[in-house]
Amino acid sequence: MAVLLFSCSSTLDKKFNKDTAQEDLKSIKSELDSTYLNLLVSSIIRLKFQDKKLKEMTYAEILEDGKKWKAEQKVLTEKAAEPLFYYISFETIHE
Repeated sequence: MAVLLFSCSSTLDKKFNKDTAQEDLKSIKSELDSTYLNLLVSSIIRLKFQDKKLKEMTYAEILEDGKKWKAEQKVLTEKAAEPLFYYISFETIHE
């Protein structure tokens, strides 16, 4: 009697491989909404520019890195958007 075992693993758990990335992303497309898929793709590009060793990361780890980076960018953007009067006194403006 033969027993077949099927794995329910996700392509997200697969290590990044530049040779299979296009096919992997097609498969992942069915697992993620468009926002997270775009974040994954942009994170791959950003990490390549940062010379990160993508082949040591899974797609899930790349996506998680992208989520953290996006949160950090949001904080920086909010800080940059704070009104200038927090830093410059009213008298300085009217001199």
